[in-house]
Amino acid sequence: MALITCLRCPHCGRDIRTKKIIAPGALVRCPGCDDVFRISPSQSGEHMILQETIPVGPPPRALPAFGALPPPLPSPAPASPTRSGPRTIGRTSYESRAKYREPFGHSRNTFAALGIACIALVGVGSGSWYFDQIRVLGRAANGPGSVSKKKQEELANGKVPGKPPAPPSLTITKPELDGDGRTTVPRTVKIGHLIVGVSHGSIGPLSLPSGKTAEQYLVLTLRVTNESEAPSPYKGWIDGRNAVLRDKFGNRYNPTPLRPDDRPSGCYDGGPIAPHVTATDLVVFEKPAMAQPYGRADAPANELELDLPLGSSAFRFRIPWMFLMQAMPNFEIRPANTAPQFGPAPAPSPYDPEADPALRDAVRRAYRDGTKAIDHAAKGMETNHGREYRRGESKVLIDRLVRRFKAHHLTREQIARIIDDVPAPHKAN
Repeated sequence: MALITCLRCPHCGRDIRTKKIIAPGALVRCPGCDDVFRISPSQSGEHMILQETIPVGPPPRALPAFGALPPPLPSPAPASPTRSGPRTIGRTSYESRAKYREPFGHSRNTFAALGIACIALVGVGSGSWYFDQIRVLGRAANGPGSVSKKKQEELANGKVPGKPPAPPSLTITKPELDGDGRTTVPRTVKIGHLIVGVSHGSIGPLSLPSGKTAEQYLVLTLRVTNESEAPSPYKGWIDGRNAVLRDKFGNRYNPTPLRPDDRPSGCYDGGPIAPHVTATDLVVFEKPAMAQPYGRADAPANELELDLPLGSSAFRFRIPWMFLMQAMPNFEIRPANTAPQFGPAPAPSPYDPEADPALRDAVRRAYRDGTKAIDHAAKGMETNHGREYRRGESKVLIDRLVRRFKAHHLTREQIARIIDDVPAPHKAN
């Protein structure tokens, strides 16, 4: 609850209420009569109320003991006298200076200036960001000059902006070439009316009519299509004529010519290829080696280049190493025995309780507990008497163990060997 200070002017009788904390002895000015008073605390003490009791003014004049009253004093000067120069706090009296004193006046001005500066900075930053966004959106909407020219050309040709283009035709007239003019298998290459593609590649021995070769070769399967309306003559490259295989470093691998009577299955039998018919043929090379065997198999350095000449042109392919399938090693397959013969099962060995680990542990545990009890009882005896007591009680302990493990078919000799941790003797079947 806030403290309310109540003041009453003794001249004009006006009540003044304020929430400001006014210390006793402070100077205040009455807004009614514009007189200045000094504050003293209330004498009642019941409520926290301050009352004016001592007006500020000239000291009262002493009345003469005899005679008429003195003439009245002239009226005091006005509260705000007219001055020629500017009125400042330094040039006013001490009493008049009180009304210029405002609590936290300088702090309010400082905080107000800081608030105005912060608002101005926020406004400048927001305006800069807003205009930057407008500039970026305008640049994205307009685009570079090449795009605008392209749109103008489309509009001039009658194309509707935003309309998806027509799907491409399925007829491919040009091969899909890479940067060096080669086609990566298994894509095909068309020259004239012939379409040639490498559909399969493997490294391994050749299966010939004369037998299986011990050496390994690179075998590439070709698919040749005749798109003309007339039969097309075809000789192939199985005889190794002019076919070239090399790696990225220029190392060439020799083609392997095969006799007409000793060729693997899959070779073309010769003759022209009928119209719109696809023939299968083979081309064989010596086994290539990886250029970088310790790197990745799909690295560009391990790729092979294949040239199949046709007149003045050639079918040029690029063969990744991962495209070549390595032949699996040959494993000798032995027929399984349909009727395995087993000999007679050995006779089970008889049960020996002395060799049972669990029973041996139980005997040793019982003997150890009995020995501890005997030693504890012989502690308070004399030396000779204690020695005789231990010797006699040890025999009694062995008798108790024999009776306890009689159901397990353990004899006294077996229990003695178990206590001495002697392994059980081997018994022949």
